[in-house]
Amino acid sequence: MTGLPPLPPITDQDSLLAVFSHEVLSPVAGDPAHPKHPRRLEYLGSRTFEQALAFHYFMKDPTMSVDDIEVQIQTSPPQFVDLLHAYGCRSRIICPPELRIIYDTELEAGKFFYRYIGASFLENGAAAIQEWVSQTVDYGIPTPRLPTGRSYPHPPSSLPPVQPPPPSYSSGSTSAQQTSPTSDIKLKILAQFNLVAQQKHYTVTYPARQEGPPHNPIWYVQCCLNGDVRGEGVGQNQKQAKELAAREAWTAMGWGTLV
Repeated sequence: MTGLPPLPPITDQDSLLAVFSHEVLSPVAGDPAHPKHPRRLEYLGSRTFEQALAFHYFMKDPTMSVDDIEVQIQTSPPQFVDLLHAYGCRSRIICPPELRIIYDTELEAGKFFYRYIGASFLENGAAAIQEWVSQTVDYGIPTPRLPTGRSYPHPPSSLPPVQPPPPSYSSGSTSAQQTSPTSDIKLKILAQFNLVAQQKHYTVTYPARQEGPPHNPIWYVQCCLNGDVRGEGVGQNQKQAKELAAREAWTAMGWGTLV
């Protein structure tokens, strides 16, 4: 992709860490009410993105009917994986090495951009997001402006640096040894999740599907409570995706801090 407009800026370091860290590494993963919780940013970003798309097409052609706007939105989905590579964001995401492949899926790439949009919206407001969405979706069309009465500087051409969390060290007999970046990640929560769900009288199911070649598959798993999807996970194997789906469902249900 060439000619892409620069991403709207994020300068707050807490926001950057929330956006560029996989949810399992988020220091606030167990606090769904935290202002910078990844799922809160993702929710805000997805709603902001939908509104910006609708406003873009509404202003592009004032004679377009509501049904035509909906068709335009549904038939022109964003290519989040392509955007992730075009902006050079994929290599900067802080995540366990075995999970990086999931960002080659539209689901996880979309979650990243929704978190980014949510964080940037909090920092820059709706007009900056509207400008980026409109310029990204349809080059050459005058950028719609929301009537905020505020002006925004042109976003920088590159993202500000993201500082990863400091490494953990364990004391050895002669020197400190750096631990594995995944050693403190609590992925194995299925037993805990299923037990709590049973105690709360929920029926848990995990619909799954596999895509990709047999030697390098990608698994998509949903965590459903009484038939309602509460979490989704993507991984290199079914167990990994199932764990991530259960973790997301745990957070969505507000069941407290994982132990």
